Amino acid sequence: MASFEEFRKKAAEKAELIAGKASVFAKSAAEKTKTVARIGVLNADILAEKDNIRKASLEIGKLYYEYFKADPHAPMKELCDKIAASYAAIDA
Repeated sequence: MASFEEFRKKAAEKAELIAGKASVFAKSAAEKTKTVARIGVLNADILAEKDNIRKASLEIGKLYYEYFKADPHAPMKELCDKIAASYAAIDA
């Protein structure tokens, strides 16, 4: 039968092994959390830039319509006609 001292020694070894594994796991989890947070920040930055592009594109479209609504270039004629028809419907 094993003595209490042997039992205590094996329990201490197992506890040390578990603590080591827990430390490795905690470090890995911390690194993963940092990575996920960085990805979140980058995705937010990308969304902000896409919103800037969307706003600038809308502004370009508005300016184009104001400058060329009377005589739009061929690829834009149909869209300018749709806008003019909507303005006419609003006025009516």
